[in-house]
Amino acid sequence: MKNGILFLAFLLSFSATAQPFHPYQVKSGHIRYQTTRFILHTEMHTDSDGKMVGKAEQIPYLSRTRDYYWDDYGNVARDMIYKVSDGSGKPLPEKKKILERLWRDGRMYYLKNGKVAFDPDHLRDECLASKPLFKKAGWFAVLYPHAKAVGQEKVAGKTGTRYTVDAFSEYVLWKGLVLRDVSYYTNGAGERKGKQWDKKAMKVQIGIEFNSGFFYPLWYQQFTPYYLLDAGRITGLLKGNPDLLQQAGNYGLILRQGETVIYVTSGKRIGKLSVLAIDPKNNNRLVLKYVTYNRDGSQKSSEDQFVVDNGFYCDLDTGKVSAMPFPDHDFQWKGEPFSILQQGKTLGFYLIKSSKK
Repeated sequence: MKNGILFLAFLLSFSATAQPFHPYQVKSGHIRYQTTRFILHTEMHTDSDGKMVGKAEQIPYLSRTRDYYWDDYGNVARDMIYKVSDGSGKPLPEKKKILERLWRDGRMYYLKNGKVAFDPDHLRDECLASKPLFKKAGWFAVLYPHAKAVGQEKVAGKTGTRYTVDAFSEYVLWKGLVLRDVSYYTNGAGERKGKQWDKKAMKVQIGIEFNSGFFYPLWYQQFTPYYLLDAGRITGLLKGNPDLLQQAGNYGLILRQGETVIYVTSGKRIGKLSVLAIDPKNNNRLVLKYVTYNRDGSQKSSEDQFVVDNGFYCDLDTGKVSAMPFPDHDFQWKGEPFSILQQGKTLGFYLIKSSKK
């Protein structure tokens, strides 16, 4: 429990520095969507003159459902997408979750096929980069500056504005929230030839009071701090969050698999490393991944799987490993008997307490 509290504090220390992003005019709520896709069915026959003629029609089928939740006017959001039919339109025996996403702290995190990853929140970044337009006209105007309002449409009990973006797509928006997203097939002349999909809100609930853990799901809690760190956040931790860190003493740091460490190298560069494994079959050698940053935030060196044998010395500026000590080495790995990272010429190693096992 203590580690969970520390990890939450670690995340909050980051979110406090992120600018709020309020794309909606409604504080909180939930929208359930259904996606209808269309199969093009063509029949050919011979007419009375012996000519082959065809008849094409679009056959709709329910493809997916989506539950989208938001709070703080869209500054945090979470959704779950379910597949309900296969590619031929045949319903599945039961719906299958194919994707879960979480928007918070300026990033979009997602769970897919049992794996957790993240991407920048591109919409948020574009809106904050075009702040005057965003404040005046909203996110939709930033993303689609040439969209045209073509009237009103009632969807799920809410009357929104329908926008034509181009020949391929239309949207219905209500208070900044998407109620409908329609994609069209077109021919070479840009003429619409039917729908590709129609994503439509079926139910809208607003004013929901979410519990404190709803936008902090278990899969996100398990997201290692290593991936959350960049050069700016490492600097912020080193300068202003000593309570979240355990500095290496004269004896070094005892490390365990899964722990995350930030550091300042002998070359005065900051960096991060994560312990992938301590291999008992190979004399407790250290297997890690790391990134060392230049002063401008670019990467100086990095490895996704880096091995340091028991007793060896390592420089995190260059990725050099040697059985013998050398000038400016950052640490020595003492795998036996206590799995100790012994500080060398580096200016500091700091264990992220929330990752401590």
